[in-house]
Amino acid sequence: MKEKEEITNKNKGYLFIWKDIPGKDSGKFLKFLEDKLKISWTKTAEIKKSDDGKIISVIDKLNNKNLIEFKFNEKEGKVTLEILGSNHKYLLKEERGKTKIYKLRKDIKEYLDDLEKIITGDNKSKEIKKADEAEEKKEGKYLFAWDDVPEKDNEQILKFLRDDLKIEWTENAEIKKNNNKETITINNKNKNSESIVLKLNKTKKKISLEITGGNRYEYILKEENGKLNIYEDKIQANIVEKIEDINPEIFEKYATTAEIPIPKRTIDQVIGQDRAVEIIKNAAIQRRHIMLIGDPGTGKSMLAKAMAELLPVEELIDVLCHRNSEDENNPKIKVVKTGEGKEIVKKFSEDTQTPSSGESKTFLYIAVFFIIPLAIYFYAITHYIRIDSTIIFAPMIVGMFLILFQGINFRQMMGVPTRGNVPKIIVDNSNKKQVPFFDATGSHAGALLGDVKHDPLQSGGLGTPPHLRVMAGMIHKAHKGVLYIDEISTLGKSQMDLLTAMQEKQLSITGRSEMSSGAMVMSDPVPCDFILVAAGNLSDMEHMHPALRSRIRGYGYEIYLDNTMPDTIENRRKLIRFVTQEVIKDGKILHFTKEAVDVIIREAQRRSGMKGKLTLIFRELGGLIRASGDLAIKRKHKFTEADDVTDAKK
Repeated sequence: MKEKEEITNKNKGYLFIWKDIPGKDSGKFLKFLEDKLKISWTKTAEIKKSDDGKIISVIDKLNNKNLIEFKFNEKEGKVTLEILGSNHKYLLKEERGKTKIYKLRKDIKEYLDDLEKIITGDNKSKEIKKADEAEEKKEGKYLFAWDDVPEKDNEQILKFLRDDLKIEWTENAEIKKNNNKETITINNKNKNSESIVLKLNKTKKKISLEITGGNRYEYILKEENGKLNIYEDKIQANIVEKIEDINPEIFEKYATTAEIPIPKRTIDQVIGQDRAVEIIKNAAIQRRHIMLIGDPGTGKSMLAKAMAELLPVEELIDVLCHRNSEDENNPKIKVVKTGEGKEIVKKFSEDTQTPSSGESKTFLYIAVFFIIPLAIYFYAITHYIRIDSTIIFAPMIVGMFLILFQGINFRQMMGVPTRGNVPKIIVDNSNKKQVPFFDATGSHAGALLGDVKHDPLQSGGLGTPPHLRVMAGMIHKAHKGVLYIDEISTLGKSQMDLLTAMQEKQLSITGRSEMSSGAMVMSDPVPCDFILVAAGNLSDMEHMHPALRSRIRGYGYEIYLDNTMPDTIENRRKLIRFVTQEVIKDGKILHFTKEAVDVIIREAQRRSGMKGKLTLIFRELGGLIRASGDLAIKRKHKFTEADDVTDAKK
């Protein structure tokens, strides 16, 4: 056909031209399949068109069972999409000499459900994103009914244990419920030491699941139609979500790192610290403190940031500091929901507004008592008129006194409401999409624990009210988030205050300098329920306060990070992904060729200092990657090549 036949969506517009497939529009065509139809194997796809130009076939080169066909039928006015025998039709219209195709007649949700049934059996690692995915995550996935175990929901609960928690002995499981029907015990009949206990908590509307010698999980309890139904906790589901499997053949056939996919979540980008990653995930669910011990460059700060991404945002708050009319050196603290703090401050500001006539008249005084007398004086001089200087300077003296009295805040001295009564937001979490993460490494006591600014004007109503001088510390701003402190032993005396904050989950703010006027001010306790991720080298642990280390050990985990990992094919693939991640994070260097990555891998072997090992001290290895990329740009290469890496090592 001479005219261009376009595949279009009624609302989205032009996608690609039929005539140019396969050809220059192949990229657009594959993007349509990937974005609109959620086909995940487009990177290994091969496109063919029949001799009569009426059929476009897309075949997965790695799996011949994956097949898509577009059939063009001009007589019936339809284009049919076939995926392994499942037919879906598009509406065909002739408009302005062009053959246009509009959206699926079938609802997209039904289409994706059919597609999932076809693909699931052969491609378990490929996820099908449904149209109602967001709603499913919001409500949580239904697991089983408490009242129907052990009875008709036995298979449902065993399937959940097998598929979600990877319990391998479900075939030998024996399910029992105690007499008060508040505990379900699942034992391995072949091995008494293996068991799972589920406990019902109607008050908190939760179900706890404990695996002997393993992890503890919580699930949502809902009473529906007289039954107690169990749902997956959406927060936990996000944390334990697994990284999508990457086809191993990509690592064998890639030409440059631009072809290597990387995970979206930071926790999935951590390489070589698998044990630490699992502990971090569990600690995020249970809100436990973490102590990371390892050499510099092993990924301690990355693990802390990854933990912050896993925590829920729903619990964040705003903190307001109010004036205390009875004792202004003891400001009042008020906690409100996220976003409400600004509204309260706005309301107070509107209530304390005064008419414009009551505003400062400084400019008027300057005009009347300074500008006008000086104008008269210069007029007299230029016109040779004699005038007594007292007449000129007397108004100026009066004006100076008026301006001085104008500056004194009589309204505040007399207790009249002023802008000084407007509360101050000391912790503002409005519009935050992620829980707070603060790196307090090297921070002084005031920045870490909060402080009160010094006020040189402390009398006559000229000073700033104490509640407006209160500054929240990082421990307060990190409430319900993560506080990361590297080189924890360098904190000194602040370690005791940090320990108090961890125990009480709140800490008052006071001036940290004895010579400051802020030392007289102490606020009400401010919430600071944070997760502490402390880090340091093994030698630094000797200088860490024993009580603080004991607190972390008692209410959290102490993790020793590895310096090396075995030199296996799987770990070499992780190093390839590491190079890709570093290139993308930097954003200024070129992607690496396969040969250049091989040089990086050999360097990782050398830096490990042991045979059959790869280094996990990635900071210096990342420096080599960036230096190589800079050298490739200087040499005007299209990609970073092996010679660039070799020369960057010198």
